[in-house]
This record gives sequence, C-alpha cells and structure tokens, in this order.
Amino acid sequence: MDCSWTYFKNPKINFDETFKKIQEKILFNFAGNYDDGVVSTSTQSTTYNMEKAVLDEVKEVETIEMKLPNLYYNAFDFKKFKKFDSDDDETVLIALEQPHGLVHAEMRRE
Repeated sequence: MDCSWTYFKNPKINFDETFKKIQEKILFNFAGNYDDGVVSTSTQSTTYNMEKAVLDEVKEVETIEMKLPNLYYNAFDFKKFKKFDSDDDETVLIALEQPHGLVHAEMRRE
C-alpha cells in the first residue's frame, strides 16, 4: 500500500501525533480490532473506508491518496492429500495471477 496526504497550512500541527492518529485510522479500517478483524467486501470499499475515516477524524488532513494492489486468493484444498488433511482452521491461500490490478483513490475535503 502506498499512502500520502497533505495537511492544512497550520504551523501548530504536531506531526508525530497526527501521523500516529492517521496510522491508527488506516490500520483499524484495514484490519479491524485484534480479536474480530474486519471483512473487506472489496479493495475499493476498504480504500474508501480508510480515507473517509482519516478525513472524518483527523482534522489536520486536507487530502489523502492511496494506491493498493487488487489481488485475489483462493484457498488450497488439501483433501486430496491425505497426509496433510486436517480438521484445523488453518488455511493456505494461493495468490492468483488473474484478475489483478491497482486501486488508486484520492479523497479531499470540500
């Protein structure tokens, strides 16, 4: 993920504190809380939610831009390999070559 943003011109911005708030908003909307996580219906939706959360909750930010890979994964079925078959909740995901792409989004305040 590539993410950048611009601040409003304000000499009193605490950049370290603001960066930490931005990072928290992005991470929470990308992954959710530690125990439950979050389901992503699409890369586009997740990108929108992350950018909106930053603009809604970090007033120092004027614009935010993100670029994310749009990759697909399938679960590998171990059932045909009896030696590796298990009833565990463990899942192995295989990245697919197609379809794929790059989601680029920018959001700004009015």
